[in-house]
Parts: sequence; C-alpha cells; structure tokens
Amino acid sequence: MGNLRARNESEKTIKRNIILQSAWSLFEKSQGQLPTANEIATRAEVAKGTVYVYFKTKEEIFLVLFIAKLQEWAADTKKRLNREKKPDIASISEALAQYPANNPLLMVLGGLLHSVLEKNAPLEAVCEMKAEVAKLVEECGDLFNQYLPWLAPRQGAKFMLTAYTVFNGIFQSASTPILLKKELKKRNIDIFETNLKIDMIQAGIVLLEGMHAVVSSQNQAHDK
Repeated sequence: MGNLRARNESEKTIKRNIILQSAWSLFEKSQGQLPTANEIATRAEVAKGTVYVYFKTKEEIFLVLFIAKLQEWAADTKKRLNREKKPDIASISEALAQYPANNPLLMVLGGLLHSVLEKNAPLEAVCEMKAEVAKLVEECGDLFNQYLPWLAPRQGAKFMLTAYTVFNGIFQSASTPILLKKELKKRNIDIFETNLKIDMIQAGIVLLEGMHAVVSSQNQAHDK
C-alpha cells in the first residue's frame, strides 16, 4: 500500500495496524528503546506525516501497544486457568506470572508508562488507555473471584493491580546491566540475582496468601 492514501475504513485499519506492528518490531529489535516517528514511518513504508494522521505522537502508538499486550496477558492467563480443574492460589499465581516472565518487553513498556508515555501522549489517548486497563483489570478480577470465592467483591481486581505493580518492580530490580552484573559477581554480591518467573510466581502467592489471611482474620473477628 506504501504511501497511497487509505481510501476506506478497511484500508485505514490495515495501515494503522502496519504502523503499530512496525513500531513494536523496532521496540523489540532495540530491546526496549522507543523508536522515532521517522524510524516507524520508514519501517512501515509510509510518509512520516502518515504516522501523524493515525497517531498524534509516537507515545500514543505505544499506549495502544501497551493495551494490546495487556490484552494478550489477560487472554494467556485465562487460557492457562481454564486448563486447571480447580485453580488454587499457587496455580493462579503461576498462570498470571507466565506471560510477563516470557514477554519482558511488557514490563519495559510498563516502566515507561508514567514517566514517558502518559506525559507525551494526548490526554484523550491516556484516558482511553486507562479505561481499557480498568476494563481488563475488572475482567481478570472477576475471574480470580470466581476461582477464589473467599475474595470479597472486586478484591480480585485489586490483586491484579497489585500483582502488576509488584511484577514490574521485580523486573526492574532484575534488569541489571551486563557490565554491572559482572562487577557484582567479582565482588561476590549475589543478592540481586533472580529468576524472574519464580520470583513473580512466589510474589503472587505471597500476595494472595496475605489477602486470605486478612479475610480469615476479619471473618473471625466478625464471628466473635
């Protein structure tokens, strides 16, 4: 399609998706560096001005991609839980941790969310992103509430939000530059070494067990 102007909604959707795919491809290739609008346009084989026809800033592109990756995460978690006969705290934590552990660029993008993307994207785009995130969190929360009936209404959603925050923190702590890793190893400093997937799973278990303990304590106090 190149630089030809999209003439109908179908062509517009195709061109918009090409821009999104090109942006993500560059983001993957650079391992988390945001490309310029010009680089995205070149990769998508469109004029730079065409990028701005569909997105007001390059940061808006990555807000849309962030939502898409969260949707993939939610779908992956649901698929894994559907395989379980009777999901419990451990299996729920494991199912939730698999996607971000296997797709660390989601966490890289999450790390840029407040400091870069939201500050440089149009307010309307940020609000739309927040609305989509809220919807996904509620949907996942309902799923967790279904499997863990001791959770209070909307506590599953609270767990999802907290788990995302904790997972992001674990990822950031684990993202030590290679040169620094080598230097720390020379000095026998190994406290920062981590297995991303295992640490995320364990963090999810701790969160849910803590919530369960609080609920149990509240129920016991109520019964007295």
